[in-house]
Amino acid sequence: MVADHSKFDKRSFMKIGDLTFAKTVITNLEIPVAYRNYYEAVGVHVITADN
Repeated sequence: MVADHSKFDKRSFMKIGDLTFAKTVITNLEIPVAYRNYYEAVGVHVITADN
């Protein structure tokens, strides 16, 4: 899954899947700490890119 930090903590008009549906999340450094911690705790790899 690829999403910049502004997409976290937002509602969507449709559900794509649970937070663990992706094996890897690619985002930028500003990802909320709670999401990074959650993903790492459940085994989802988090890759951050510099802006």
